[in-house]
Amino acid sequence: MSILDRAQAGKITGADRELWYGERGVGKTTTACQYPNPLLLDPALGSKEVEMEDPDQKFRIAVDSWSDILDAAKALVEDSRGYRTLIIDELGEVERMMWEHICRRDGKKNIEAYGYGKGFTVAVDEWRRLCLQLTKLVNQGIGVILIGHSDVKHFKNPEGGDYDRYQIKMHPKGASVLTEYVDAVFFIRHEKYLIKHTSDDKRVVAKSGAVVVHTKGEAAFDAKNRWGMPEKVPFAYAELQVAKRGQDPRDLRAEVLDLLKGVEAEWVGKAIASAKRAKTAKKLLAIKNTVIERIGVQTTVSDGGDSDNT
Repeated sequence: MSILDRAQAGKITGADRELWYGERGVGKTTTACQYPNPLLLDPALGSKEVEMEDPDQKFRIAVDSWSDILDAAKALVEDSRGYRTLIIDELGEVERMMWEHICRRDGKKNIEAYGYGKGFTVAVDEWRRLCLQLTKLVNQGIGVILIGHSDVKHFKNPEGGDYDRYQIKMHPKGASVLTEYVDAVFFIRHEKYLIKHTSDDKRVVAKSGAVVVHTKGEAAFDAKNRWGMPEKVPFAYAELQVAKRGQDPRDLRAEVLDLLKGVEAEWVGKAIASAKRAKTAKKLLAIKNTVIERIGVQTTVSDGGDSDNT
């Protein structure tokens, strides 16, 4: 039989693979645990304040080695026990444990002892081992969420001025493996808004309480998705699912109009007209996100909220 006889029609079925990174304290772990039947592998015990609605639900394993991570993924492949989402949080701590594992295995004092850059190449092979196990889970319908912190690095731009950008707080070689592997990379942070430029060309920025997910990359950060999501989505489980899977436009329109009730601002009339005119869920979700952002800015400015000079 020819290998061509194995060609298949239609989409490949399987669960989603997501990587989330961003500021500390924005609720990444809490939101991830709202996904269906989660199992959280927590090497840093960063989830100690997280609890489920059912106090008896077993959702957390405190792992303390790279072998624990691999063993847990393999055990889920063999018997999922009803879990539908695997969460690994936090990637920087997982990477540290993995480096300790390979150094102990190979008799090296530390990751640098392999020689210039060679230790990080060895680590890439370990990340790929993990990805192979995760793929087996995804094929069985178990979703994967990898969570990391963000770090700011100075980027030397060969085509223009240099600038700072947010990156996943881990070695770039490991980060490259994971960002290429997943279906989506979400950059998560508190949203800030440019209010004005001062006479000395400094920016006055207001920060709202809203936490947003950036789903498409820009010069300042990496992000991507394979579902055609809006560029920014409110950071909440329900909002992410709507953005990925779609929603009835009539329901979204009603939500927008409800948000605008009682809001007094020059832009409200235009927002109402745009919502009534829009026909697609994608357009209405973008309008909803803009309304939420503008309400947040208006509230922050009127309350004398914090602003930053940058």
